[in-house]
Amino acid sequence: MKIHIIGGPGSGKTFLAEKLSKELGITHYDLDELQWDNKSDSYDIKRDPVERDKLLCEVLKNNNWIIEGVYYAWCQQCFANADKIYILSVPRYKYRY
Repeated sequence: MKIHIIGGPGSGKTFLAEKLSKELGITHYDLDELQWDNKSDSYDIKRDPVERDKLLCEVLKNNNWIIEGVYYAWCQQCFANADKIYILSVPRYKYRY
């Protein structure tokens, strides 16, 4: 099973991904971990796109995965490979609150 979850900040992507991961026994991947260089000394440093894409390809090689994040442009293959896609939407007034 390959599941892609997309939605804006605070829409419940991580909550849903973790819940499905536990119920289905499938590893959950957060696209933020691929996008951002968490080993950098500075905050807000993006990972090199070539390295990011290589990491994503490694995830996509798995038979089962749950991928979640807000990203769309560099994740086209996630959508193409997914068996299920969940699009989470939160009304504007709620996420602004």
